[in-house]
Amino acid sequence: MQDLQVDLVDDISLLKSEWEDMQAEGTSFICQNYDWVRIAYETFDSSHRPVIITGRNSDGIQFILPLVLVTGMPSRLRWPGGNHVNLGTGLFSRKFLEEPGHGTMRFVFEQIGKKLPGIIVLHLKNQPQKLLGYPNPLLELPHQPNPNPLYVMDLKPGFEAILDMGNGKRKRKIFRRQHRVAESLGGYELVTPTDKDEISSIMDEFFAMKSERFAELGIPDAFGDTEAREFLSALAGEPEKNGTQLLRLMALKVDGKMRAMYGSGILPGYCQACINAVAYDDFAEESPGEMIMYLMVDHLINEGFEYLDLGVGHERYKISWCKKSHQIMDTIYPLSYGAIPFSQYLRSETRMKEIIKGNHTLWENFKKVRKLKGRI
Repeated sequence: MQDLQVDLVDDISLLKSEWEDMQAEGTSFICQNYDWVRIAYETFDSSHRPVIITGRNSDGIQFILPLVLVTGMPSRLRWPGGNHVNLGTGLFSRKFLEEPGHGTMRFVFEQIGKKLPGIIVLHLKNQPQKLLGYPNPLLELPHQPNPNPLYVMDLKPGFEAILDMGNGKRKRKIFRRQHRVAESLGGYELVTPTDKDEISSIMDEFFAMKSERFAELGIPDAFGDTEAREFLSALAGEPEKNGTQLLRLMALKVDGKMRAMYGSGILPGYCQACINAVAYDDFAEESPGEMIMYLMVDHLINEGFEYLDLGVGHERYKISWCKKSHQIMDTIYPLSYGAIPFSQYLRSETRMKEIIKGNHTLWENFKKVRKLKGRI
């Protein structure tokens, strides 16, 4: 890495060929896919400056780091797509990953700090600790635990074995009841739409469900602004390409009405759940969220998927289906002396969230207060 050349690119189309070659190496996730990032730049982050960092040496391109500069006091460098990124990382060549511990990322961001004016904090959330079993190079920079764990299910043992790993008897019993009730109401189906009008209709229902739920919980609506809705709708509208789909929708319909849905990023053998919603209607007592999970896991196994990534965050259904969680990391790193106090504040804020979420009593009381505020 002695001859590494670091460059900034603000036009993603200039890197299309190299980008797609690198993503074909399989060292990144759906949120680093070329079209996923392109759509994020065009919609969700259209008002911010794209900052794409490339590293090349005599062996060719070694990494691509897609970022966005959000100006302010301080300005922040973050992933395109913001909080809609389940797993954040760069794209790295396998050769680069095979040479860990060379301190390259510190050198890279020292150079970037000189090229970008202003007080800037690098804030890279939701990073995996390993990529293909190799250390994540970005974690050479100072990092700390993200307050939320990541849950990934290994689907290879098969559906019955997975059920038996966690309350299988209960899950089967609940599903039999759900089946009976759904049939009495007119029947049910798990739908994976390909028609653009149906995709648009499901997304509209999703946004309405989430808006209602967030208001009830006292949480700001993460999908309430136009940019977020355009972004997710555009992802869902992109057709499958070479076994990759940016946002595949799966909806549980009972008596023709959508009762629950999932939107997942699809890579060969790997399904990454990104968004979900449940309708609170006449079927809500039957736990449609549990029903769609039961059906979806079975469906993915039959399709040949090996892993189902349930995303970040403590949820009872995740713990029920997936006994192992993975610690993910956040990098908060000042790119100038003026950014140091802001970095320290963000680190403290992240640490406080970790403490609250890691203490069951504190977290439950926090949610109660938040819900009360949402009703005032």
